[in-house]
Amino acid sequence: MLFVGVAAFAEATFLWPIKSAETGENILFRPQEYIGNELNFGNLIIHAPKGTVVQAPADGVVTTFTYVYWHSLTRSAWFGQRPTTNFEEDIEAIQQSMCIGGQCFNQDIDVNFVSINFAIRLQDGRTIWIGGLHPTRIFRTGERIQRGDIIGTVGYFYHAIPQPAINISISERGGTVGDPMSPFGLRSTFIPPRIQQPRTNLTAEQATNDFTILVDALREGFPGLFDFVTEQDFVAHVSQALAQMKNGIRTADFHSIVAGLIRIVRDEHLVVLSRPPDRAVRQHTDFTTINNELSLKKLSDSVAFLGLPTFGITQTQQDEIAEFIASITEKNIQNLIIDLRNNRGGPEAVLQRLFSFIAQQPFYAWQYNQVNRRGVFDFFEYTTNFAGVNLFSEFEPEQGREGYFSRNITAIYPNETMNFSGRVYVLVNENSLSASSIFAGLVHKHRRGAIVGRETGSTYHQMKALQQAVLRLPYSQIDVNIPLVKVVFDTDTSRIPFGRGVLPDFPFPLSLDEMASVNGDAMLSFAKYLIENGYYLQEPEQPKQNRGIFLILVLSVVIGIYLGVWHKRRKKNTP
Repeated sequence: MLFVGVAAFAEATFLWPIKSAETGENILFRPQEYIGNELNFGNLIIHAPKGTVVQAPADGVVTTFTYVYWHSLTRSAWFGQRPTTNFEEDIEAIQQSMCIGGQCFNQDIDVNFVSINFAIRLQDGRTIWIGGLHPTRIFRTGERIQRGDIIGTVGYFYHAIPQPAINISISERGGTVGDPMSPFGLRSTFIPPRIQQPRTNLTAEQATNDFTILVDALREGFPGLFDFVTEQDFVAHVSQALAQMKNGIRTADFHSIVAGLIRIVRDEHLVVLSRPPDRAVRQHTDFTTINNELSLKKLSDSVAFLGLPTFGITQTQQDEIAEFIASITEKNIQNLIIDLRNNRGGPEAVLQRLFSFIAQQPFYAWQYNQVNRRGVFDFFEYTTNFAGVNLFSEFEPEQGREGYFSRNITAIYPNETMNFSGRVYVLVNENSLSASSIFAGLVHKHRRGAIVGRETGSTYHQMKALQQAVLRLPYSQIDVNIPLVKVVFDTDTSRIPFGRGVLPDFPFPLSLDEMASVNGDAMLSFAKYLIENGYYLQEPEQPKQNRGIFLILVLSVVIGIYLGVWHKRRKKNTP
């Protein structure tokens, strides 16, 4: 049913996205209307003939430009195929990516309804999401666009809507769903989500029920549950936790018990997402204040510096790094310091691209992935993102092993256009997690550079990531993020013991000076000292007994920096 010319309600701040139409024309579905049996909570779905030009409703920055398929109004599949201006060839590539060795997966996906999902972040922090597009040009994330710029043409948004259409939705600054109608000056049918107040206390039955759901979910879905804790210790911990609930429990105390179980399993992606009731939020600790922004600079004629606070960077920022690598290569700078301290990770594709800028040989980003089972997991009925979802059909069993596996057969090659072949020094610390630990691990594995600093917070050999279910415990309303895929990067334990993070070639112990930054960036100064004095990788690898010598060297450098600064200050203050 079409709604034509919806009455204006408020002053319009957005431009109507269909270039050839009047504001409010040809609305198919508004918020709070049903599409079949599905409640449309926050989408404004607009019909137009296929190929109709779509324009940006407001000024902003592109944050998403990718192909997506909507299984339902709340669940989507995203594709790695980077959009081009040839939609048909893109769709063909997506179809090929869903087939391995003649066997095709994800057959519930109708590629006729695969389209571009386009996001624009506004200056006020809101994000406009536009779905159902076909591309007319290539956008890079991080690129600025203006109100009225052409962003694509009308395609097909959703398999339950046979007409060509686009979808408009809004995310508020804090991530909640926003009103997609009033910014266009339309009378809105949107109803803001109600915030459900959690229980302050749980009965023994309620707490036991929630905790049992969590334990069963971990056993069913979390691969390698007993990699770092024995099953005996896990069972004992569960029994002790249940005993604390036998007379009922405060929700805040139950939250602590859930967090305690998560801690003994040991994985940075297995986390409690909910804030503890009536308690201040505990923030992670960064011992240093460095590396908060992307930094590209030349420290001297022989040393360049790349400070990477996250791998969650835009494509424009990635291109800036590529240009920087090309520049220092052209200038024949021989040493590159890559700072991954306090870098808590980001997309795998970004990691792979950046490593290709320094790789000197083909590499595999991972060896294999492992999951516990295929299909619909029993605990999915309690999740907010995977209810009824069939997963991992492409994974296969292997003889003599538990679980299902997907082997990596795709090598990544060094970038031919920009590639740095000089010496690389990678700075890491205890807050180098996830993708940053993988990057440091690739540097270590391929002997591509020297690791400087402290052991990474994520383990070297494996981590659990990729597909992650958000489990919502029904009574306490606590959300737990449960990764479903074990990603194995290396099985060789000869250089790094299993369960440890990436170990530095040149350790740098945490000091009060580093924490206070009173004498500048102590670890960076140490890296520059190593460069100036020619310290780098040794072949064969540095014997373990030499690590004590390097610890003494580190302490000497720190003391030297401190005495130098002290001497300058004393001299300055001397009459």
